[in-house]
Amino acid sequence: MPSVAGSFQAGGAWFDADRPRVSDRIEGVQNSDAETALGEGWGDSPAGPFIPQDADPLHWFDKWELESLSDEAKQRIRKGLADAHAAVIDSSPEAGSSVRDKAVQAAFDLFCQEYMAAGLLTESILEESIPEKVYDAACSGHWQTGTPEKNSRYTLQFGHYWVPPDVPQMLKVLLQAQMWRWRGSLKAQAPHPSARPSVATDPMADPGLAGDSAIALAEQRRRVVAPILKDKRWTTSRWATQAGVSKNSAYEYLAGKRQLREENRKALA
Repeated sequence: MPSVAGSFQAGGAWFDADRPRVSDRIEGVQNSDAETALGEGWGDSPAGPFIPQDADPLHWFDKWELESLSDEAKQRIRKGLADAHAAVIDSSPEAGSSVRDKAVQAAFDLFCQEYMAAGLLTESILEESIPEKVYDAACSGHWQTGTPEKNSRYTLQFGHYWVPPDVPQMLKVLLQAQMWRWRGSLKAQAPHPSARPSVATDPMADPGLAGDSAIALAEQRRRVVAPILKDKRWTTSRWATQAGVSKNSAYEYLAGKRQLREENRKALA
């Protein structure tokens, strides 16, 4: 898993992102003295001194469009991210990148718990929205790799950062167990199809519903929207950005819990 903002791991060694990559990998580093001579960013453990004092996993908190969550839920997310960051800072060099990966996993569970408790967790939020927020926190907290501007290596925009193109897949691997647990919780909450009420036939015009009706409506809307996004190779987040509407509106619309204003409905259509 890429770790340390501005650094990455290859073949067991840590590299500064601004330095050459695999072709310039140092094969002959055999002890700590040789490693130190290379300078910051080349160590085999990213813990401790690599976390700058201005690192802040809450940097993007006010930009995450969490308005659907209660103030209490937002405060729990704030505290949880602060606790995860403190654990990274307190870690010993021997902990290496594992403590950072655990911080990412803890942050993911934190967001999922609050969205689930609010009745807002859906497959798209689980797989797209929350991972982007988590990676925002990881990059601004210097737990993981990302840059604010695109460059030759960081070519994929993920949340508020540009990342190497393999980061989303690596993140899926890191969060695979959590994904399955939360997906199981979602399915456990869903009623049997025969118990779900019927909904109207125009998924782009229906009002948002509550409870079981929202689940049925969400399925109908996703049947229409998902093939379009797949064809365009867009995430829900990009769909909202291209349409000029808030990401929260798009996610809640697909969750069956929001009725869009006419202008937003036409923009997303």
